[in-house]
Amino acid sequence: MTETTRQDPSALKWVRSELNDVIQVSQRALEDYVEGDGDKRLIATSVKGIQQVHSILVMLELHGAALLSEEMAQVASALADDQVRD
Repeated sequence: MTETTRQDPSALKWVRSELNDVIQVSQRALEDYVEGDGDKRLIATSVKGIQQVHSILVMLELHGAALLSEEMAQVASALADDQVRD
């Protein structure tokens, strides 16, 4: 039998606006990287933001979202290292 843990939604409310800001900056940087000339600083900004989001989600014990953000950071890092093919 597994034990179910309840998430405290109030903790997410405290950081929600900051989390949204980081996500928007990361998204914009990724879009600019893809649409632009491939400036590595942009993808680095995106990766850094995704990693920051991941850390917050881990602290809030939002495991599914943390796993997704970890995978997103890995893909963005691979993109930055030219390991992703079209």
